[in-house]
Amino acid sequence: MKIFLLFISLLWNSLAYSYSIENHIKISSLSIELIKHCQIPNAIKANEIIQFSGREDSSPHHASIYTRLTNWHFYTHNQKKDDWILSPIIRREFWKRWDFLIKELENSEEQSSELGPLTGAIAHYIQDVTNPAHVVPVYHGPGVKDKFDSFPILETDIRNAFSEHCSSLKEDQFSVLETLEESARKSFSAIQKSFQYQKNGQTYESSFSEAFWLRESDETGFFGEYGALGNNYGETEFKHPIWYRHQNYGPRKTIKRKSHQYKIDESVFKSFSLQQQMDAVVNTARLILFINKTNN
Repeated sequence: MKIFLLFISLLWNSLAYSYSIENHIKISSLSIELIKHCQIPNAIKANEIIQFSGREDSSPHHASIYTRLTNWHFYTHNQKKDDWILSPIIRREFWKRWDFLIKELENSEEQSSELGPLTGAIAHYIQDVTNPAHVVPVYHGPGVKDKFDSFPILETDIRNAFSEHCSSLKEDQFSVLETLEESARKSFSAIQKSFQYQKNGQTYESSFSEAFWLRESDETGFFGEYGALGNNYGETEFKHPIWYRHQNYGPRKTIKRKSHQYKIDESVFKSFSLQQQMDAVVNTARLILFINKTNN
């Protein structure tokens, strides 16, 4: 059993991140930089926040890799809980783990040493829901790696925008849950925006949702699905196959495949990714400041 779990954990951890561990660490580091840039006091240990925001995918705080394997990191609307992929062992959504961390946070007033690790672990989920495939959600994991995950963190652009967010960080007060829900809400709003692309040399327009991350339906169930342009986010030129029914002579139909050639300007992906990554940085900073204020 241990060998089996080790194999599954290695497979899962190589393919199933929202952001990679490295990118979670980068986002949390940028959040700490943002707080310092805005000259807002924070007493929670920065290195612990940064470290544990990444570790939630590999060695979760007060848990094990088994916890990670049996609690997938997908968001569900209206906090729908206990949505099983394998009942009663593996959950598709993260709410059980989230509730555990929040309870630990509420009980941590007498254990200030816990604030850093818990803040980092909770920040992981705030960051996760800025990835459309986690918040829609669209399945990715063993066998399917979502392309948004691998888009580079735009550190220079994010730092250049720090000053724009100082006022809101100083004035806005969101609870931990409100911060999560605000991040998810903004992600849903972002994927409704439209962009232009070329298909076989002709210009078309689509929303990010229709192109890349479609919401769930009665047919798909819990998960949505990749849109008309497939799992090709970040690709500026690609071919994407479609399957269609071909009517032969007589009653028989056959399934055929053809591919279209697509082109998307790099600025489309950079603009969208910057918006989502900036939301991850700002809302992580907002989370840190709220926890700092309520525990000091």
